[in-house]
Amino acid sequence: MSTGLQGQSLVSHLSQTGNYRIRALTRNPFSKTDIKLAKLQNVEVLQADLLEKSSLENSFRDAHVIFGILLQQLLGRFSEEACFVSMK
Repeated sequence: MSTGLQGQSLVSHLSQTGNYRIRALTRNPFSKTDIKLAKLQNVEVLQADLLEKSSLENSFRDAHVIFGILLQQLLGRFSEEACFVSMK
């Protein structure tokens, strides 16, 4: 989601390049953090829930790349892992 420190930093950096249209996913698009992100150039904040497949499918529609930062608590590890997924 876009509201964590890494998500905010990534969205802000990509926005500053002017090279990307960014969809920032969040559970609450009305939070102070997401309102701030929505004001950045080329950023669209969308409501989504990682546990609701349909909200993710709608959010990822027509995307070329997905960047996700995952906390692997469910696997018994507590490190963060970043992944790129090509949609082509």
